[in-house]
Amino acid sequence: MHGVVGVRPYLPNSKCLQDFKNKWNKTSGDINLFGSWAYDTVWALAMAAKSLNPTALESHNSSINSIEPFGIRVSESGPQLLQKLLQTKFEGLSGEFDLIKGQLKPTDYEIINVRGKLGERVIGNWSLENGIPHGLDKSMKIVRKPIIWPGNTKVPPKGWVKPVFGTRLRIGVPITPAGFKEFLKIEWDPHTNEPSFSGFSYDIFLAVLDKLPFALPHKFIPFTNSSRHNNGTYDELLYQIKLKKFDAVVGDTTIVANRTKYVDFTSPYTESGVSMLPAISDIDKLKRNDHFVGYLKNSYVKELLTQQFNFSESKLRSYKSSEEYNDAMSKGSNDGGIDAIFEEIPYVKVFLSKYCSKYRVVGPTYKSAGFGFAFQMGSPLVSYISKAILNITQDPKKMQELESKYLEHGAKCEDPDSKFSSDDDPCLSVYSFSGLFIISGTVSIFSYLTHLIKLCCNRPSAMKVIHPDSSLCLWFVVTKREKSFHMDVPNNLHARADVSVNNNGDHLQNSPTAFN
Repeated sequence: MHGVVGVRPYLPNSKCLQDFKNKWNKTSGDINLFGSWAYDTVWALAMAAKSLNPTALESHNSSINSIEPFGIRVSESGPQLLQKLLQTKFEGLSGEFDLIKGQLKPTDYEIINVRGKLGERVIGNWSLENGIPHGLDKSMKIVRKPIIWPGNTKVPPKGWVKPVFGTRLRIGVPITPAGFKEFLKIEWDPHTNEPSFSGFSYDIFLAVLDKLPFALPHKFIPFTNSSRHNNGTYDELLYQIKLKKFDAVVGDTTIVANRTKYVDFTSPYTESGVSMLPAISDIDKLKRNDHFVGYLKNSYVKELLTQQFNFSESKLRSYKSSEEYNDAMSKGSNDGGIDAIFEEIPYVKVFLSKYCSKYRVVGPTYKSAGFGFAFQMGSPLVSYISKAILNITQDPKKMQELESKYLEHGAKCEDPDSKFSSDDDPCLSVYSFSGLFIISGTVSIFSYLTHLIKLCCNRPSAMKVIHPDSSLCLWFVVTKREKSFHMDVPNNLHARADVSVNNNGDHLQNSPTAFN
């Protein structure tokens, strides 16, 4: 038995017990708790019998009673002996001997942890003051030492572990490019030479393990050479699973169709898609003018650019960090840099969190499957891990906590000369059509005024409904009528004019000479 946790009555150590063990072990081997109880019981019986008159212990029946089994004689002083036994108190091997209602006084209990061939190990105790808890969970409150569970681990089991896994799961970990350690960072202890891990991908995996209905013993193994440098591309790392050197790979590994030929991926744990980052937004223009574009080194995006977008490989330049991206974009194609970056959305978030004042996403988002964890083909773990990933990614609070910790630091632009706001949305919005709204509004207002003027000019009677302050329309009307009077209207109609305007725009009633 390994990992079993149990309890037993506490046997306090004493000089009397040690002396007895030393004598006993020389002849009969070790003595256990039950042996010490039996020893104390015999002593109590002897002490009770000694306190009685010796003749009282003798049986008054000299002959064997046929109804007594095996001819055992019954002493008539038995009740007296029992009474003396109940009153007997002394310090024995197992502690204080004191019968209460015919039972030994309750003692403290030890919590023991059985470790297979290594034997039992005392990890804590229950005291009478704490009472006797009803379950194991309460006992853990007073455990003094950690429990060693099956698999020689201190992590409490959650249930079952499939036997096909054997020993701890061997998990390969990639060496993330220098500038994108937000996803996976490996640090080496200078004293122990042991690696430690951190990052968004690592924390997501730990959160997934907490959601599993069973324990998953595992060990992270960096994919490095003897110099602790990257031992190959992501494809080469994933292929180690097919070679059975790793059981799984945890990191910022993209789910790509050709990789599914030799590994099984879980559900993605990041937003999927590839986006393009400020200077030229048209892919055809990039190719037509022979502009250079950048991508992350060892990324599958290179295949996307050459096979799907038909970029010439000679026009592609790879980089390893956000800083290298920024430097190349600042130079441009003419000075040895690039004019666009094609990158997966998680990396884009990290890049923009550092340089949001200088760049923005343009063009459409191209489909990709996102980041996932890889396992051996047909592994029963994939379905369990995928379900746990869904529980994590659909928890807004948990995802916000992880993303703000690793992917959104410095995301707010503080540069007053920034061309773009950190809150800008690359998608279409009301402001995207502001120019169209201005043009449409101007044309509509002009058309309305033109129609109103024509209406006033063609129907003089309409002037009566026009407010006196409408001097603009009135001026046009009067001007139009003045020309008509001089050109077409007979002279005698001048006297019938009932409306005129002086130089100040005031109305003059019954002034026939106003138009002369």
